[in-house]
Amino acid sequence: MGYRLAVGFIATIGLATISVSYVVYRRRQKSRGKKLSNNPKWKQVGTVMEISMYPLQSGAPLIIPNAKCDSFGISTRGLRDRCLVLLNAQDEAAFSGTYPSMLAISTEIEDECSLVVRAPGKEPLSLNLSRIAEGKPIKEKQRNGFTMRLIECDEIHHEWFSIVILQRTRGLKLFIVLEPNIQPDIWGDDKSDFNPIMVMNNKSVSDLNQRLVLTPKVHHLQFRGNLLLECNDNVKPYDEDTWSWLKIGDTAKACVLQYRGPCLRCISPNVDIKTCKHSPHFEPLKTLKSYRLVHNSKEPTMGAYYNINREGFIKHNDPVYAIVASK
Repeated sequence: MGYRLAVGFIATIGLATISVSYVVYRRRQKSRGKKLSNNPKWKQVGTVMEISMYPLQSGAPLIIPNAKCDSFGISTRGLRDRCLVLLNAQDEAAFSGTYPSMLAISTEIEDECSLVVRAPGKEPLSLNLSRIAEGKPIKEKQRNGFTMRLIECDEIHHEWFSIVILQRTRGLKLFIVLEPNIQPDIWGDDKSDFNPIMVMNNKSVSDLNQRLVLTPKVHHLQFRGNLLLECNDNVKPYDEDTWSWLKIGDTAKACVLQYRGPCLRCISPNVDIKTCKHSPHFEPLKTLKSYRLVHNSKEPTMGAYYNINREGFIKHNDPVYAIVASK
């Protein structure tokens, strides 16, 4: 049984593709700009500066030059964003806020549906998802009334990750994520693991760093976004809060994104992606809380989530256009 995402293995089990696509995505929220007008007035706000995906949830980012965008998020070469998850014995997802060393686990795409995972001081681990998934049953993990559909990987994979993260041979299991039905606040605090695309304005990161006077500057990847935009002079920091729609590319088949909601920040950005250690100063969350509690009284906003309204392909340096929400 093959692993051809569109027709083989996934078609056999009745799913669109291996993904971190949550049913909650498709329950279209009543977000601003519910329907795109026939003659939308697009305003160019910048270009695509960087595209990032995270094959392992809470693992290190993988920078890619281009990506496919569909209703399940971004993908490249048959691999979807956050297509692998680690669960403990209580079926709780491991995340970098609890295990900072996860940010040292890097991935490299080796071939179609195949990648290599690396960690300091450990032999690389090859993961061919088609071979791993072949013939294995789908497991459903229940949590507060929601179902996560998974395929369990092999003991060698469980042991590799357990040693890297827990320093013992057991404790975590690696799963391929199929089509879970789950909400963002149930499986840990890394909310970026549960939305299709997270977009950030580079000026927002610069503004934050200007406020971090007594502590080290933060890297934008600590916020685990998918798209970093290099914005035009007329765009202000945090303008992504106001964009109802985004169009990426100039062609008639340009990808169109619909605003879903603000990205409310938990403790994860406090982990330095270079040192894999928590900030002793509780930064940048402490500073963000001083001026960005705009959507929630406890969690500051940094970045915005978008659903994919029209599928397409995006690449580095693509022009980005926005429709600003009416006040």
